[in-house]
Amino acid sequence: MKNHQLKITVFFSIAIICLLCVPSYSKGEVNGKISFVSGKVTINGKLAQKGDIVKFGDEIISADKKSACKIIIGDNSIMKIQSHARIIFNIDQTPESHVKVRKGWFSAVFNKRKVSIRTPTVTAGVRGTVLCIKVENDESVYTCTCNGTIHWQGKDHDREDVISASHHFGMYYKLVDGKPVSTRTGMLFHDDKSVESIAEDINYKIDWTKHE
Repeated sequence: MKNHQLKITVFFSIAIICLLCVPSYSKGEVNGKISFVSGKVTINGKLAQKGDIVKFGDEIISADKKSACKIIIGDNSIMKIQSHARIIFNIDQTPESHVKVRKGWFSAVFNKRKVSIRTPTVTAGVRGTVLCIKVENDESVYTCTCNGTIHWQGKDHDREDVISASHHFGMYYKLVDGKPVSTRTGMLFHDDKSVESIAEDINYKIDWTKHE
């Protein structure tokens, strides 16, 4: 009887040790890597260099209109920031995975990666999508669903636009009396070539005839 109890105790002890040794995947670390940098770009206040790792919670800032960087996420997604941009990299493996774009120009290709992009006026829910965003200020944000489908939602969930586009669908979201108002506009601040050059870095070819 004592031997039986001893075996049970040993079994549970080993099981507990194994569980403690298994890494937690409640969030799941998803790092980015700087693949290109020009001008003055900082990560948490330190100058960024090609090859630097971007971790959850890091703040990336491009100092002026001549500064830019590209960040590859895993092997299938990439983002680029430039022109006075400031973002917070909060990407992980949870449903809350997101990037905060607080100001400036942001563009990205999310190939089979589910993530949201949060700005002062609107949030974009994306998956397998090409998009561009320019935060002009806390009350005016330019957005473009370049290729794919995006759920654009007001910051207080008081508005939602589901936009599917094969070739650029530009919108302005501006706060009027505290609520986001959208206005259709053309393709601004970018073109096919500038977006394709980002996608090429992850060997992704944009099909301008499809939006899914």
